[in-house]
Amino acid sequence: MQDDPSSTVTSSVESHREHKPQRNLAQKLVQEILHKIDNKEWSPGDKLPKEADIMQTHGVSRTVVREALQRLQASGHVETKHGIGTFILQSKGQGPMDLSFDYVNDAVEILELRIGLEVEIAGLAALRRSDEQLVEIRKALDALRAIDRNGHVSDAGLADFNFHLLIAKSAGNHYFVDIMKHMENSLVPRKRIDVAHVNHEHEEVYAAIERGDSYAARAAMRLHLTNSRERFLKLARK
Repeated sequence: MQDDPSSTVTSSVESHREHKPQRNLAQKLVQEILHKIDNKEWSPGDKLPKEADIMQTHGVSRTVVREALQRLQASGHVETKHGIGTFILQSKGQGPMDLSFDYVNDAVEILELRIGLEVEIAGLAALRRSDEQLVEIRKALDALRAIDRNGHVSDAGLADFNFHLLIAKSAGNHYFVDIMKHMENSLVPRKRIDVAHVNHEHEEVYAAIERGDSYAARAAMRLHLTNSRERFLKLARK
C-alpha cells in the first residue's frame, strides 16, 4: 500500500508549525542580546553568561539558547571558544558587507531550500535535457568563466542565476522554472566569493548532465550548494 502524498505534505507542514515557535524564541533572544550590546551593557571582549544562566534569565530552553548563539556567530556579533565561552566581538561598522542577522538567517534558509529543490532538478535535467538545452547551459557556464577571467565579479550574480535557471528548464517541469524565477531576487550575492572555485563546481554539475548521469548530477549539485552555504557563512563572519 502506497503512502498518501497529502499526508506527507500535511505532516511536513505540521512539523514546520511546531518548529516555528522555537525559531521565534531564538530570534527574540538574539534581539535581546543585541539590545544589551547596543546599550553598552556588554562590550567587545566581554564573555556572555553561561547557557544555564541565559536559560534561567530568559526562561527558554537550551536548544533555543544554542540556536540564538549560532545565529549571532553567523552574523559576526559573537565568537565561541570551545571550552572557554562565548565572547562579544568588536563591531565592524555598517560597511557594504556588514550582514545583519535577518539577512544572514534568510540567506542560509534560501540556500537550504535550493539544496532540496535543485538537487532533484539536476538529476532530472541529466535524464531529460535536449542537445539544444545542453548547448545553452554550456554557453551560460562559459559566460561565468569569462567573468572570472575579466574580474567583473559584480556581474556574476545574474550569470550564475542564468546557469541554474537553464538547468531548471532542462528538467522538463515548468513548476521548477516558476519557483526559480520567484527566488531570483532572493538569491545570495556572489561578491567577494572565489568565482574560480565556484565555476569548478559548476563544471562538475554540467559534466554529469552532459553524460546523462542523474546520480552524479544530484551529487554535484548538492556539493555545490552545500559549499555555497558554507562559503556564505564564512564570508558573513568576517
